[in-house]
Amino acid sequence: LSITSLIIVCAVIILRTFFTVDETTYIIVTQFGKPVRTIAGAGLKIKWPWQSLIAFEKRLMVYNPKPSEFLTRDKKNIIVDNYVCWRIADPNKFLQTVSDLTGAEMRLHDTVWASAAAMIGNTDLSAIVSTKPEDVKMPVVMGQVTEQCRTRALEQYGIDIVDVRMKRLNLPTQNRESVFARMRAERERIARQ
Repeated sequence: LSITSLIIVCAVIILRTFFTVDETTYIIVTQFGKPVRTIAGAGLKIKWPWQSLIAFEKRLMVYNPKPSEFLTRDKKNIIVDNYVCWRIADPNKFLQTVSDLTGAEMRLHDTVWASAAAMIGNTDLSAIVSTKPEDVKMPVVMGQVTEQCRTRALEQYGIDIVDVRMKRLNLPTQNRESVFARMRAERERIARQ
């Protein structure tokens, strides 16, 4: 009976000491809730049996927030549906500031929404929606949003925002008719010429 229990105890200690790290994850080894070390390399690793592991994804992730309504410089409302491509750059800062994916998405939403509201608020509707492709400035605006958000998220949360892109642009029902009327007038002017 004692040999069997000794073998079981040894097996448990071995299982709690050795662990593997996948190449797609960061591992943070914690001791009594405090981070002790971060492991980024893949392979077989060793820890003390009383230490715990927290795993974070290393790969690119996509956050799809709900469409948001923004006000342009010329006081027109638009509804922007965008997405954010991001990854964890600093797992220790990420653990300390947001702790999990849900917290990260909340911070991403706040950061991206504030930056997008500021950039779209400094852009006229005619630079966002136009019949002339050379007049459309939305890719430039979203590029500026990406750069602003990347800097802020990296220093505050340890998150690297790779890209912020727009999936769809829509107009609230009260704005659609005025935009369509302006587009019709522009087409009629071109047809008369």
